[in-house]
Amino acid sequence: MKKKDKKSKKKSKEVEQRSESFHIKDSKIKLLSKVDELKFNAQKSLMEGNLDDAIYNAEQIIRLAILADMPSYIKEQEEFINSIAKDVQKDYLISEIDKTSKTLNEMYDKLVASNQTSQAHEIVKSFKNRYQDMGFFDSIQSVKDLIMKDKKTWIEHVTSLDDER
Repeated sequence: MKKKDKKSKKKSKEVEQRSESFHIKDSKIKLLSKVDELKFNAQKSLMEGNLDDAIYNAEQIIRLAILADMPSYIKEQEEFINSIAKDVQKDYLISEIDKTSKTLNEMYDKLVASNQTSQAHEIVKSFKNRYQDMGFFDSIQSVKDLIMKDKKTWIEHVTSLDDER
C-alpha cells in the first residue's frame, strides 16, 4: 500500500505540475494576446493622429511587460513613445519657425521699403544660420518664400549699388 501511495502522490504531483505549467502558458498566451491588441490600438491611434491614445496604449503594454518580466517589450514601447515625442517636437519647431519666418517677412518688407535692404538681408542671413542645421528647415514654404525674396532683393540691391559707382 505504501508503494501505491507513493505512486499516487508522484502522479498527483506530475498532474499538478502539468496543470500549473498549462495555467502559466495559458496566462502567458492571454498576456501576449492583450499586448498584441494594445500594440494594434497604439499604431491605429498613431495613424489617426491621436497621440494621447497611442501613448496610453504603449504605457499599458509597458505595465504588462513589467508584470510579466518582458524587458524587450518595455524597450520597444519606450522607443515608440520617444519617436512620438520627437515627431511632436519637430511639429512644434516647424510651427515656430513658420511663425517666425512670417513675422520676419513683414519686417523684411518694411526694412526694404525704408531703404534698409542691408539690414533686412542680415536678418534673413541670421535666421538661416540659426536654423539651417535642421533638416526640415528648407522644406517650410514660408521659409522658402522669404529666402527667395531675399535673394532677389539682395541681387537687385547689389546691382543698383554697382550701377551707382
